[in-house]
Amino acid sequence: RSSFLALKKATYTTCSPDNADWYFSARKLDLDSDRQVGTAYGGVLNFFGVPIAGAPAFSFPLNSERRSGVLPPLFGYGSNSGFDLTVPYYFNLAPNRDLTLYPRILSSRGVQLGEDFRYMGDGYSGRIRGEFLPDDKKAGRNRWAYSIQHYQTVIPGMTAYVNVSKVSDDKYPDDLTRSVSQSTLRQYTQEGGVIYAWQDWVFMARVQKFQTLLPSEPSYEREPQLNAKYNRYDFHGFDISLETDYTRFRIPLTSTGIQQPEGNRAFIQPTISYPIIRPGWYVTPKFIFNAAQYNMDTGTNTVGASNTLNRTIPTVSLDSGMTFERDAPGVSKLFGVKYTQTLEPRLFYVYTPFYDQSQFPLFDTVQSDFGYGQIFTENPFTGNDRIADNNKLTLGLTTRLIESETGVERFRGTIAQRVDFTGQRVQLNGTLPDAKPSYSDLLAATTIQLFRGYYLDAGIQWNPDQDKVNYSNVAFAYRPESRKLINFGYRYRRPTSVTDNTAIDQIEVSGQWPITQRTYGIGRVAFDKSANQLVDALAGFEYAADCWVGRFVYQRFRNTSNGYTGRVFFQVEFRGLSKIGSNPLDMLRLNVPGYEPVTARPVPTTPYDHYE
Repeated sequence: RSSFLALKKATYTTCSPDNADWYFSARKLDLDSDRQVGTAYGGVLNFFGVPIAGAPAFSFPLNSERRSGVLPPLFGYGSNSGFDLTVPYYFNLAPNRDLTLYPRILSSRGVQLGEDFRYMGDGYSGRIRGEFLPDDKKAGRNRWAYSIQHYQTVIPGMTAYVNVSKVSDDKYPDDLTRSVSQSTLRQYTQEGGVIYAWQDWVFMARVQKFQTLLPSEPSYEREPQLNAKYNRYDFHGFDISLETDYTRFRIPLTSTGIQQPEGNRAFIQPTISYPIIRPGWYVTPKFIFNAAQYNMDTGTNTVGASNTLNRTIPTVSLDSGMTFERDAPGVSKLFGVKYTQTLEPRLFYVYTPFYDQSQFPLFDTVQSDFGYGQIFTENPFTGNDRIADNNKLTLGLTTRLIESETGVERFRGTIAQRVDFTGQRVQLNGTLPDAKPSYSDLLAATTIQLFRGYYLDAGIQWNPDQDKVNYSNVAFAYRPESRKLINFGYRYRRPTSVTDNTAIDQIEVSGQWPITQRTYGIGRVAFDKSANQLVDALAGFEYAADCWVGRFVYQRFRNTSNGYTGRVFFQVEFRGLSKIGSNPLDMLRLNVPGYEPVTARPVPTTPYDHYE
C-alpha cells in the first residue's frame, strides 16, 4: 500500500546528524497514514548514547488527534515525600470524554493512585479528580483528596453548577500537593447552585460550605443564599442597580470550641446615579439606600442581645473630576520624543448618617485595605454587615506623561487624601464614642517607564499626624531584552490597631539572566525582615542545546506547619518529540515575573544541506 511504510533499524532525531545528542531508534517502524498511527518495535530513546527509555512495542499518532497511551513521566524530589515518580496513562474514551490515571510512587510514603476524568456534551461539562494513598508510611493512615465540578445548562440563560473539593486531613496540602499555591490552601469549597440571567436581571440560589484546615478558623457558610441583582445603564441618563439577598448563615465551632452567632440576614440595596460626562470633565451624583433585617438564633446569639435587628441607612455621594492637557516641551527635548502632560484633579464627597450597628453580627464583612481602591468609595467595609457613617471629602490629583504619537503612558504620579469632617463612629467591632474630625493617611504612587527596559512602580501611605509610614511598596524591573531580567520588590506594612495587627517587612529579588551563550540562570529570594526568616527561595538553570532543553530548579518555601518544604524539578525537553521530568514552568512564571522559557535552537540550514 502506498499509504503504509515499513522501516527497519529506523532512527529519528531533530538534532544535527553530525552531533545527535538524542535520537530515537527502533528495530522496526510501521507508519500507516490511513489510520494516522505509527508503531515502533524495540523502540529506545537514547540521550548522549545512554538509553533512558524504551518499550518492546508502542504506537503513537501521526497527527494532532488524541490517542490513548502512556504520557511522559513526571519525576522530582520533595523533602516531605522523597523521590516522586508519576507515570500517567491517558484514555481517549470518546471525542467528548477522556480519563487520565496517574500512579504516583513516593519513596517516603508509598504508592498513590490518581484519576482525572473530563467530559462535555450539549449543554453540560464537568471534571472529576481524585487521589488515594493507602496507608501512608509517614502518617500511618489512608490519605485522599477529591474534587467534582459540573456545569449544566437547564434552559437558555439558566446554569446549574456543583463545585465540591475535600481532603482527608489538615496536612494533606503540605504533604502531597505539587505546587506552593496548593500547599498553602487552607479552605476547600463545597458549593452547588443555580444562576439565571434574564435581560437586566441575574438570579442566584446556592448552598456554600467549607472544609477549613487547621490552624485557620472556620468561615460562615451559606445554607442557603438567595440573591437577585438588577443593572440598567443609561436609562434616560440614569444608571440604576438593585440588589436583594436572603442568606442563612451557619458556622462550625472554632478550634477552641466556641460557638459564634448564627442567623438569617435579608437586605435590599437600590442605587441610582446620573453621570454627566463632558469633554474634559465629569460629575456623578449617586444615591444608595440600604435596608437590612437580622433574625438571630437564640441559642447562639450574644447574651442580652436582641434576636431581631433592623436598619435603614441612606447614602449620597458626588464624584467629580477634570482633565487638563498641555504639551511638555521640556520633557520632549530631554527624551527626544514629543510628550503630552495631563493634570487631573478629582473630588469625591460622601455622606451617610450614623446608625449604631454594634449589636449586629459580622457574617461576611471585613475592613477594606486603605488605598486608592477604597478612598473613592462610599463604604470602607466589604460585605453587608456594616455601613459606615460618612461626612468625608477625598481630594486626588493625577498627572501623566503620554507619548503624543503612540498614546503610550510613560509616567503617572498620583496623590490623594481624605478629610473626615465629623469622624467615623461605626467600627468593625463596636462603636467609637468620641470620634473626631481627622485627615486620613496621605497616599502617593507613581509608575515610570521613561527608559527602555526600566520599569518602576512605587507607592506610600504616610500618616502626617504621627509622621510615620504605614504602608509602602516598591517594584522595580530591568528587562533590556528577552530572557534578561532583574526584579526587585519591597513591601512594608505597619500594624495600625489591635485588630489590624499584621506586620509586613519583606524584600523580594528575582531574575533570569544568561550565564553563557546557551545557559541561563534563574533565581528568587523572598525574605521577611520582621520575622528575620526566609519566606521562599529558588535557584536553577536552563540549558538550550540545538535540539533539546534541560531545566533544573530547586525551590524551598515555608509551609503551614512553620517549617520548610524543599522540592527539586528536573526536566528535559526533546524538540519535536516530548518532555520528561517534572515541569517547573508554571512555578517559574508565578515566582519570577517576566520569566520566558528558553527554547531549543535549531541548527541553521543552507540550500546545500541535502546534497552530497
